[in-house]
Amino acid sequence: MQQRDENEIWDALFEALQLTRIMGTEIAQQLGCSYPLQDDERVVAYLKQVRMLPRDAQQL
Repeated sequence: MQQRDENEIWDALFEALQLTRIMGTEIAQQLGCSYPLQDDERVVAYLKQVRMLPRDAQQL
């Protein structure tokens, strides 16, 4: 897979996560619930770390 393709996939993933956050927050508010923003932020932070790993990384 080419680097450009990988970057496009990562970018699409982060856009999907942002859309999930926006919609999840609205839906939670309509249902009288809270959106788990801290969990959301932790997942995004983790994925950003994964994205920066070299291809041959064995661990974070």
